[in-house]
Order: sequence, then structure tokens, then C-alpha cells
Amino acid sequence: MTLRQSKFINEYLITGNATLSAKRAGFSRGTAKAAGSRLLTNVDIQSEINLTRKELSENAGITVHRVIRELAKIAFTSVMDLHDSWLSIKPFDQITDDQKAAIRSISTSVRKRNLGTRKKPDIIDVEYINIKLHDKCRAIDLLCRILGFYAPLKIEVPVFDPLLGIDCSKLSPFEINLLLTLKQKIHAKDSAKAGVEIIIKDSTQPQCPI
Repeated sequence: MTLRQSKFINEYLITGNATLSAKRAGFSRGTAKAAGSRLLTNVDIQSEINLTRKELSENAGITVHRVIRELAKIAFTSVMDLHDSWLSIKPFDQITDDQKAAIRSISTSVRKRNLGTRKKPDIIDVEYINIKLHDKCRAIDLLCRILGFYAPLKIEVPVFDPLLGIDCSKLSPFEINLLLTLKQKIHAKDSAKAGVEIIIKDSTQPQCPI
């Protein structure tokens, strides 16, 4: 393995970006994208990346289960879990460790407050606490990706559709998607009333019927 390849591996483990890693490994801007893609298809490089990742995760005690647990703390903690009321924050010892793990930052500020009247002011200093949580939506998105919730929905299409009387074996993916859409309209409403016209064209670039 060359020095440049080793450098690419180290950078890729840090960035996860093939093009950026290739640039940092010494490839020019014009060739970095192609070089990064090519290096990732190299069996020896892929093997070294996977082996290094495994060693790093084992040494650091990082597992998929642990990552999921930490993301779940962020995803399912609400700011209201930290409050007794709209303005009153719970005592620190009443906040669970899981809820504390979702906290991104805590800051305080002191503001003047008049407890008296305009004629007889009674000004005191009031300390306000501002708590920010980690990005809840981002945590949910990462959990969905890890758990495969974004996997494509698989729909089995029969070779011959009895409802429409169409041979589906010769349809392109575009035409099948169109067919499923039309069937939904037909099930929702009678085709005559819905004004649905089914047109399946035998073309390499089918056009959506209007």
C-alpha cells in the first residue's frame, strides 16, 4: 500500500468524505472526486478501513447499541421534562441522567425586575437560566437511518393485473409507479367519475398521461 493510499484511509476515517479525503491525501482538485471513488473500490483499502474502524470501536467501547441508546436520550427528551412549570426548572437532582445527556448547553443571565410600582420601584436582580437541548430532529433522523426505517417500500406487482387487464411484466419502473397511482385513484373513486384514463405506452421514455 502506498503512502498516499494510507493517507487517504486515515483522512476517510475522520471525514467519511471520499473527495475531501483524496484532496488531503495529495490529489488535485480536478482528480480528487474520481480518485476518491476509485480508492474506495479498492479491496485492500476497503479491508483496511473496515479493520481500523473495528479496532477503533472496540478500543473506545463504542457499539451500535450504545450509539442508539445515546441518540434515543436526545430524541425522546423534551424541554418540559426539565421543568416543573413554564418558568420553574426542576432541581438538578430531580433530572435523570438520560435527560441530562440531552442537554447541549446551560447559560444564565441576570435581569432587573421591578417588584414595586412606577412611583415606588423595588428593583431586584433576577437570575434566568437558559437550557438548550441537542437537535431532537437530527437524532430521530439518525436513528431512522441506523434502524433502516428509510428503506425503500417494496410492493409486489402481479404479472397480470386483473383490475386493469394489463400485462405488468413488460412495464418499466416508471410505468409501474404510474399504474399504482392510477389504481389508488380507482379504489378511492369510481374510474368513470374520477375521469381516469389509462394509457400504457410501449416506449423507452414513457410520458405521463394527462
